Amino acid sequence: MTRPPHPEHDVEDLCDAGTQLYDRTLAEGRIAAADAESAPCLLDIGLLSPALGSESRAQLGYLIARSGILKQEGTEE
Repeated sequence: MTRPPHPEHDVEDLCDAGTQLYDRTLAEGRIAAADAESAPCLLDIGLLSPALGSESRAQLGYLIARSGILKQEGTEE
């Protein structure tokens, strides 16, 4: 069985699947790579990337994680 094609949308206007998956990844830190198939747009625009050293995981895009914008207030590096 094949998945239906992913809907076209702008980078600034994520699809519902992309928004839900990104929210979940923010909460959990990473997800199974198979889950990322439901929102390939996140990989295409760099919001998710394959986890280093793992073919079965995806994580937040490297630049987002590296920027520190997701650090909670009061945490130290």
